[in-house]
Amino acid sequence: MMNNTWRHPELGPGEMHLTNATPRDYEQIGHKTKRRGMVAYDINGKPVKSVYPFFPVFVKITEYNENAREHGLEEYCENVGDEQ
Repeated sequence: MMNNTWRHPELGPGEMHLTNATPRDYEQIGHKTKRRGMVAYDINGKPVKSVYPFFPVFVKITEYNENAREHGLEEYCENVGDEQ
């Protein structure tokens, strides 16, 4: 199972941070529950500095895991994303 010890400060209940994206990348993400955030961070929790307009993308964990199971991919560990 995928998990992460750093928690994005914009993460909502039942969500996971899927990726950082540009507006064009965002349009290609097929998750129905996708949501744009304001500040993109790297894996160390530092704001991303880029010439591209990056922002975080969040999705509901339930949708992500359902999609992962359908495609034989690794599921997200829900309890890690819910800790504060």
